[in-house]
Amino acid sequence: MVESRDGRRPGAYPLSSVPQEFRSPERVDRRILEHARAEDQLPRVHAQEGVCSLQLMYITVEHGGCSVADQTIAAAGAALLTGSLLIVPPDRALRVTTVFRWRISLSKTAAGTAANTFFFRLGTAGTILDAAILTFALPVGTAVADVGEIEIVVVIRGPLSASCLAQGQLMMSHNRSATGLATIPCVIVNALSSAFDATVVGLKASLSCTTAALTVLTFQQVIGRAEYL
Repeated sequence: MVESRDGRRPGAYPLSSVPQEFRSPERVDRRILEHARAEDQLPRVHAQEGVCSLQLMYITVEHGGCSVADQTIAAAGAALLTGSLLIVPPDRALRVTTVFRWRISLSKTAAGTAANTFFFRLGTAGTILDAAILTFALPVGTAVADVGEIEIVVVIRGPLSASCLAQGQLMMSHNRSATGLATIPCVIVNALSSAFDATVVGLKASLSCTTAALTVLTFQQVIGRAEYL
């Protein structure tokens, strides 16, 4: 049975007539994507009793990356987070509802109390020279060693023009309730960008961090994902 986004079901096909690469609903690979370019539709096949159901639906194309080694940023330093770089493929572009996600594992030494800052960057260089689209300033901490986790989610709001906006949220939790990375157990920071040009070809999204005086941060994991490209 063929089912489209508008609910029409024109007919049924025997399983033997369906290409082998379409027979596994659990696997979505480049071969399938190449057969689904128009309107980003993805054929998906369900095999049951010798008859397959072929559905056409919008797909979530996901791109990602991660770090594979610790990265330390010295006190009063600034660096792009290794593993945070997400490249918009040349055959795709930002969309309204494109989502960038990062999960970060980090630790601090027993020094430094001032606030650290994270930046969502977007540009064509893929370096810390790209424009800072969003700024997430953490609250002050204390001179106590600590371990924490940060999640940053950025949503492209549109319009897809030189006046595009992005909204982001940083969420941090850490082991100590009132010392270390922050004086509160859970930190949530919301940020709204100024207008930027979403039509530029070859955009790259990334995160950078600027550490406070005396604060040394080590990043054990940085995992990034881009969705709805």
